[in-house]
Amino acid sequence: MSAAVRPLADAAEEALVRLDGEFARRALGARPWTVADYYVRVERIKAQYTLCREGQRRAEAAS
Repeated sequence: MSAAVRPLADAAEEALVRLDGEFARRALGARPWTVADYYVRVERIKAQYTLCREGQRRAEAAS
């Protein structure tokens, strides 16, 4: 029996929430991220999940 697949929107939102937590944690440390660092990571997450969504659409179209 396999586990239920979570929607990509939920996984993407969770990744962004984890990123916010990491940004806040690092803000208290000796080497905090700059805002530019934060935005680069946000864009990476968005690009990753965009590719996943495209792959899902292609798989659905092929079936």
